Amino acid sequence: MSATVTRQDGTVRAITNLGWLLRHWDGIKSLAFVYEPDRATTTDGTLVGYMKDGSVYRTDYASIAVFWTWVRRPNFFGLELAVVSLGGARRQVCIIGDAPFMDLYRLALSGKKEDYEKFMNNWR
Repeated sequence: MSATVTRQDGTVRAITNLGWLLRHWDGIKSLAFVYEPDRATTTDGTLVGYMKDGSVYRTDYASIAVFWTWVRRPNFFGLELAVVSLGGARRQVCIIGDAPFMDLYRLALSGKKEDYEKFMNNWR
């Protein structure tokens, strides 16, 4: 899957993979995962990285379970993570590594999308 970085001036640069975000981890302001498993693609959603310099990193993510494992890297702990679901109707913010984050992590790894979606519907 391809990824892009959009600079503040509007220029878009194609990035080959998540390696770019890992190499620039210290420039991340916050992360978001837009969960859209029902869209007409083979992905579960989009990872968005908001950078301190105003750039925005985007990449499609094939599996939300793989995302939750990937984002648990120690250098991401303490970052704000927004999880957006149901076409933007539900949005929850947690801090990577805190208790609500770990609740979502366990649900995502359970493989039961209906439980995860139920949780997102009730999480305010």
